[in-house]
Amino acid sequence: MVRLPALALASVLVVVAAQPQGCEGSGGVGSRGCVTKHEVRRAAVVRDYEPPAEARPRPKPKPKKERVKPDCTKANARFWKSLRPYRGKCRTDGRRVYYWDHTHNDLEVYDKRTKKHLGSAHPDTGDIIKGPDRTRRFNDNDC
Repeated sequence: MVRLPALALASVLVVVAAQPQGCEGSGGVGSRGCVTKHEVRRAAVVRDYEPPAEARPRPKPKPKKERVKPDCTKANARFWKSLRPYRGKCRTDGRRVYYWDHTHNDLEVYDKRTKKHLGSAHPDTGDIIKGPDRTRRFNDNDC
């Protein structure tokens, strides 16, 4: 037998209970007549067994994200200072172009050859801390 979730079971019971049962004409001899609204309410309350809260599996906690310090600036970011200047506000290490993101205090990383966004990097370590945004492209006018 197929086991349905509680919400699906309750909705099926409501639909079945709401259908007319024995409502042919004026309710013939020995028939129950139509389903009343009280019977529909009773059918909606019937639920499948739910395990107690402590028996339910708990969701896995999300891994903690490495946050950039709010006081991190261009002047005191070690990785940013180790890069070579590249066209105005941007810097490079030869293969990638780094652009300082003032909103999040991190570095936006782009591939120098394909101009695709590679993610966001930590300004002190240079490690990628956020994934790429496939819609973003680097233009030479951005620097």
